Formats: sequence, C-alpha cells, structure tokens
Amino acid sequence: MYVIRGRVVGVGVAVVLAAARAAHADPAATDQSARDRELDVALTVVMGAGYLTAEFGFHKQLSPTSCRWCAPDAFDGAMRDALVWHDTSAANTLSNATGYVIAPIAATGLVAVAGLDSGGSWGRAFDDIAPVVQSAIFVSLLQHVTKLAAARQRPFVHFAAPGPRVPTEEDNVSFWSGHTSLGFSLAVSAGEVASARGYALAPAIWATGLSLATVTGYLRIAADKHYTTDVLMGAAMGAVVGYAWPRLVHGHLFRANVDVVPAARGLALAGRF
Repeated sequence: MYVIRGRVVGVGVAVVLAAARAAHADPAATDQSARDRELDVALTVVMGAGYLTAEFGFHKQLSPTSCRWCAPDAFDGAMRDALVWHDTSAANTLSNATGYVIAPIAATGLVAVAGLDSGGSWGRAFDDIAPVVQSAIFVSLLQHVTKLAAARQRPFVHFAAPGPRVPTEEDNVSFWSGHTSLGFSLAVSAGEVASARGYALAPAIWATGLSLATVTGYLRIAADKHYTTDVLMGAAMGAVVGYAWPRLVHGHLFRANVDVVPAARGLALAGRF
C-alpha cells in the first residue's frame, strides 16, 4: 500500500513539475517547426483558393434567383427603419473599408507587431498570423454556403421603391452578414492569440478588433444591405470560429497557459484551455 502510494505521489510530483515548467516556459517553446509552417501555408492557400473560386468563380451561377426568406419580422423591420441611412451608398463604402481593409490589416498587423515587440522572430509572427487568417477564411466559407442555402432577400430589395429594377446575384444572399462575421473572427482570433502569448498589446488588440467589427456590423444595417439578425448571427459565428479555430488547429499556442495553484488537499492545475 505504501509503495503504491509512494508511486502515485511520485507521479503526481512529476506532473506538477512538468506543468510548472510549462507555465514558466519561454513562449518560443511553442513556436512551430519549418515543416509545420509549410503545412500552414498549404492549408491557407487551399482554403483561400476554395473561397475565391466559390465567391468569384461560381457565385453568379449559384446565387438564388428568388428568395426563400423574403419578408422581415417586426423586429428586423423596426431596426431597419431606425438605423438605415439616407445615404446608403456612403454607409456601404465605409463598411467595405472597415470590414475588408482596416479590420484585416489591424488584426494581422497588431498581432505581428506585438510578437516582434516582445522579442519574437518573423517565424513567430507567421505562427501568430496564420490562425487569424485561417479563421477569417473558414468563417467566410461557412457564410458563403449559408447565404446560398438561406436565400434571404436583402432589405434594399424588399423595401425598394415601386417600379422596375434589374435583378442581381446579390439580391437574395442577406443571411448572414459576411462583413460582420469576418470582422468578429479577426477580432477574436487575434485577441486569443495575443492573450495566449501574453503580449502586452493584447488588450489593445481586443479593443481595436471588436470595435471595428461592431462598427462594421452597424454600417451594414445602415447601408440597407443586412437586417439586424443577419448582423447578430454574423457576429456570433465570427466569434465562435475566431475562438475555436486557434485552439483546434493551433493548439500549440495554448500549451503553456497552465499554472500550479494551491488547492484544498494539495496542488491543482489551472489555466486557459
């Protein structure tokens, strides 16, 4: 009995010591190998090619010509009336700028700067940027499939002035907001990576990303391109993917986030998982 207990205690001590080393390990210990980075490049290229092919190669052919989800409910109708701008073109231009230009540059740029500022290498910068870019592509792929399946009519079509108008492939792809899901995936994935690394700029990365994503979502409603529920679903899906993708595909970033803490009957492991 004492021998068994001694072995159990010995194993427990070994586990605690290993966890303690992981908790205080240099973040560079979680950097990827050259082979891992090659695989990341290949994954990003394949995913990106798939999205570009679907969005620009077959979008017109696959887009629904009629809506399956046509009329808004009372909530979406009221929110649309309250938030839509008179100059919807200006709101659309601003949303394209914040969602497709500023947010991606801010997320990847700030993460890279944070890593280099903490003494990391350019290889570390790639390791940090890869999950952010991949999260954005993955949520965009999901959004592309969903909008074709949902076939929700855009508000500017539903509330169009009486008279003839020329239909386009964009008329019935309102659900969910791709600008918004992109923004939130960038914000959350960049914030998670920065927090996992313990970068000093992590709070700024979170604040900047979430602010840009929120503004972008509002502007999509103001531009009469999306209903509020389109934007809320886009925000939720972007946040989920931004949180899950780095952990599922880039778990090495989170391995050192373990601490040994006192417990009622000894020691316990605590951390972010």
